[in-house]
Amino acid sequence: MQAFLGHQRPDFDFPLVIAIADHGSLRSAAQHLGLAQPALTRSIRQLERELKADLFERHARGMALTAYGEVFILGREAWTGPAMLLQNQCKEIKYDIFNGANRLRQRRSRRTH
Repeated sequence: MQAFLGHQRPDFDFPLVIAIADHGSLRSAAQHLGLAQPALTRSIRQLERELKADLFERHARGMALTAYGEVFILGREAWTGPAMLLQNQCKEIKYDIFNGANRLRQRRSRRTH
């Protein structure tokens, strides 16, 4: 479990894991993502090696999340949820600052005319 905490790969891994979990197979997930299936396979294998945990059970008819896979998804969602909220709040602040600056410019221009 400790490996999950030290995971530092870019965020592009998360959508790959979600796609496989949602579609149930590498082939379907690769088609959905517009990737070659061997490239997706390599990415997931590399991620699992780095995490030192299997994220998926492999079956003849597809793949299913392991308990580690579930934890990976829940952990990433717990991290990305607050991060997305913070990002949205920053956008709102930038928007408010921009609009406030525009209003100030408009007031100044009215005074000079």
